[in-house]
Amino acid sequence: SFSFHRSTIERLCDKLEVFVSVHRVVTEDGHTLILHRLRLKNSKKVGKPILLQHGLLESSIVWIAYGKESLAYLLLEHGFDVWLGNNRGNAYSSGNWGLWGKNAQNWDFREIAEEDFSQNVRYIIEATGYEKIFYIGQSQGAAQAIVGIHNKPDISQKLSGLV
Repeated sequence: SFSFHRSTIERLCDKLEVFVSVHRVVTEDGHTLILHRLRLKNSKKVGKPILLQHGLLESSIVWIAYGKESLAYLLLEHGFDVWLGNNRGNAYSSGNWGLWGKNAQNWDFREIAEEDFSQNVRYIIEATGYEKIFYIGQSQGAAQAIVGIHNKPDISQKLSGLV
């Protein structure tokens, strides 16, 4: 029989009364990425979109792991529409390749910077109707934005800020 288990991020957010919606983003090279969109369960207001991107060997969980002290939660309390990115190859965005096996890492940093970064930004803009989003990257998350903007300069026009 089939058993459904909630993901770690969903369980963490339940404790904080934060609603998580899962968005699947398909890159131009066919990789499926997962974005987590967070909302306070008691809030109807949706503010400006902000994308938080994790560092090397991490996932979106890092942005909510410290509960009400987490950056994602604090941004929600201040009215932002919080989106959490997941790079290809992590537990949420392993797609058709899986976490292990011969095709598990059949990609490189350039693809994360050029494909994943720009596709996530475009997806959030389309989903929210805003012309620009704010971006915060930690470690590799910051580096992929810088390289992504360098290699695809048009994406910088879709950012209201970058940290």
